[in-house]
Amino acid sequence: MLDPNPAIRLVTDQADALLKILDKRNRRQPIDQSDWRTLFKSDGFRRLADREAFMNVPIDKADFKDFATSDALLHQASELHASLDLYLQIDLESLVEKTRAYLPPEANLRGTIYPVIKPKPNSFVYELSTDPAIFLAVKPGQRLAKLENTLIHELHHWGLASCHADEESVEDGPDEEKPLRFARYVLSAFGEGFAMLAAAGGPEAHPHLTSTADEREEWDRSMSGFDDDLKKLEGFLLDVLNGNYETQEALFESAMAFFGVVQGPWYTVGWKMAQAIELHRGKETLMEFMRDPRRLLVLFNEIANERPQDMETSATWSTELLERLGSD
Repeated sequence: MLDPNPAIRLVTDQADALLKILDKRNRRQPIDQSDWRTLFKSDGFRRLADREAFMNVPIDKADFKDFATSDALLHQASELHASLDLYLQIDLESLVEKTRAYLPPEANLRGTIYPVIKPKPNSFVYELSTDPAIFLAVKPGQRLAKLENTLIHELHHWGLASCHADEESVEDGPDEEKPLRFARYVLSAFGEGFAMLAAAGGPEAHPHLTSTADEREEWDRSMSGFDDDLKKLEGFLLDVLNGNYETQEALFESAMAFFGVVQGPWYTVGWKMAQAIELHRGKETLMEFMRDPRRLLVLFNEIANERPQDMETSATWSTELLERLGSD
């Protein structure tokens, strides 16, 4: 179907069930309980509901029914069918190869891809260490190039997470070492920037080459604030090291603020560090250092201090932060 590799599955049952409901509405046929059971018992809906509950935004089935029976969604039915059909055109073997080009050799790509129709048009990964999933929003007007870019981005999260699957849990260990564990844990959010580079296909390609003009302009505006964003992240990391977060839940909530409404500092600062390292130290060095983001911060400082003309930034990580992180 989508993938010759049985380690990666495409499951469209949630989108199929919802499109069936829309098709019945277009034919003015009644929607019965079996239609709703098929939707709500689909693997895609079940796991989406689990993920949203984990994120403290649980799905209310009554609200989801309102979404499914809205006039706005009905008017999008034909475009949603066309967008879902794009998945049949994807050459996943090629995308996996492109993703692996930006992963350490031990990285493992396995899991389930769920195209889903939902109110929020975002895409994300879930349960990376146990049963990896990618949720891709099916929405009107999708283009194959953009969909492939998004899929490489999310596949990169799978692969990078697999390189750390056997590491000690952030909750394990002596209490006095918890701030350092928390800080090292949250550095993994720079994986968003690494995935942007992988999806773009290289350090000289614009990360939003396949996006709309508005999305490219938004990225460029965000990048213009790189120096301030780096220092905001540094302040957050020092707060973590100072023991200002007692629980992983509190840490996660604060870290989420830096993901931004669209793409915040974890994306932009992470991408800029990865881009600089590949340009000035090579892809192999970048992939080696992806295993430990603390080393990326040190190497980025080295490159920035060499003042190559194409850096276009002045901010670097403080010596205090690097020493407290234990960066070599």
